[in-house]
Amino acid sequence: MSYVSMFLMLVATASPQSAFDRAMDHFEGSYHEEICEVTPLEWDGLPIGGFHGILGNPVSGRDSLVIGDTPGETLFISGIYDIPMDIYIINDGVMLLRNANLSIKGNITLANQGIFDCDSSEVHFLQDYIYHFIMFIADSSAFIMRNTTTTFNGFPINLLTIGDAHLIWENVDNRDFTTAVVMGNSIDSLRNVDMAGEWLLTDNSLTSFKNSGTLLVWFFFPDSSIIDFSFPDEDTVNGFVFDSTLGTVSGLAYHSEIDSCTNVMWGMIPLSGSDVTIRDSQIRTTGLMFNADSSSVSGLVNGITYNDFILPLQDRVYHLINTYINTWSFYPADSSYLEVQSCIYGEALGMGDANFLIQNAFCDGSGGHIETTDNSLGIIFLSSMMCDVITKYHSVLVIGYSSILLGNIWATGSSVMALINVSIPDVPQVFDTSLVFIDAVTGPSTAHSYELVPVMGTAMVLPGPHHPYEFDRYELSYRALGDSAWIPFDSTHHSPVFQATLGYWNTDNLTPAYYELRCHLFDTYGNNSTGSVAKSYD
Repeated sequence: MSYVSMFLMLVATASPQSAFDRAMDHFEGSYHEEICEVTPLEWDGLPIGGFHGILGNPVSGRDSLVIGDTPGETLFISGIYDIPMDIYIINDGVMLLRNANLSIKGNITLANQGIFDCDSSEVHFLQDYIYHFIMFIADSSAFIMRNTTTTFNGFPINLLTIGDAHLIWENVDNRDFTTAVVMGNSIDSLRNVDMAGEWLLTDNSLTSFKNSGTLLVWFFFPDSSIIDFSFPDEDTVNGFVFDSTLGTVSGLAYHSEIDSCTNVMWGMIPLSGSDVTIRDSQIRTTGLMFNADSSSVSGLVNGITYNDFILPLQDRVYHLINTYINTWSFYPADSSYLEVQSCIYGEALGMGDANFLIQNAFCDGSGGHIETTDNSLGIIFLSSMMCDVITKYHSVLVIGYSSILLGNIWATGSSVMALINVSIPDVPQVFDTSLVFIDAVTGPSTAHSYELVPVMGTAMVLPGPHHPYEFDRYELSYRALGDSAWIPFDSTHHSPVFQATLGYWNTDNLTPAYYELRCHLFDTYGNNSTGSVAKSYD
């Protein structure tokens, strides 16, 4: 057993200025000048993330516990034990828990023939935000929990089994939600599990769920698969089998069994090239994943029964007959570009090098949250959200002229988030080397000449604890609507403001007309963003 220290290194990277320039194209007429450019940090490491980010990298900068770098090594834990770091169980290493109360502040990775064997214990992952950590089970390793209670600090956690990995959960009480992806030839078995969570089935995997509850099963339908199926009632499912041995199912390599399970929910992911017909079913969620080219989606609405509907996408067939869809979600990936307009949806998640634009839409949070990860770019404009919002790794998210009605806002990794004239429920939480700009002019709506008018709004730069830059200043200016030149007013301000008075505008001798007010925000490096609003004055 050893402890490995991993450190951050500051390197020169490309600016995301081009990403912001693209966002500005959509904000033209309401938004002015550029947002920002950054020089983020980079790192290398093992895979971490959800099914959307399993090829990403963990945040370095803390020690890691390695079990198995010495042949035949076993770490036995009993009683209260804290591990404030990532755990790697490799080679023939074993981590054995009996009557333990273990708290982990990090990821757990099993590789080679590593074994995590837990019985009659409690396991707590001390996450700071949704999907902060992952349980990564690879190669021929085994992850076993029996007679155990888990918590994930109130947030959902990632889990991935891949290769020839085995997962066995028996008599497990999960107090928080799990999002699990089953890949490769892995075999996952759950027996008597409370809050089983969601399990995404792919490749040649085998899954078995018995006497478990609160189970959402996502079926990936790959290229060339043909499905014509009616799913059973979601309340209690007995003796259910899903694979290509069924007469109306072909093109699937995985096999899944569900028996004596309650509160079972069905999820569909029809991929490009699939031909899927769902009849007479209650579908909890449909995820639309995009891997290449450009696509657009409009008019999809959560909570509707579709009597005879074919999804208007050219690269796949998704036919719904007398079928209820509770939630639509969008997953642009790889190098795809997706536009979403006039939809009521449950989740949006950009990954890889994907770009997406969402406008005039509403995310009700029924599918999860809004996220950008990897190197993706997301732009959300003239929309509302009732969900958590998070950015990860090297991604960029620009939200303009919108409302986040409830939920947490997190920036992590070396991501950049810009909130321009956005109503938010609270100040975002910023981690690692990420950076958040909040720039808004929210009032007044009208004023009179010969007044000293208070200008309301927000001007903040929020750096992560390892980011080298921070808030420097903001400047206020105005112009008559249609004019090109901005006229400064008030002094330069060197203290951030959140939903309060930005400054005062003297309207002496101004001609009654429509005017625009601008807040120009700078960090200590010189990156800048601007938020403005058009107002009328008489």
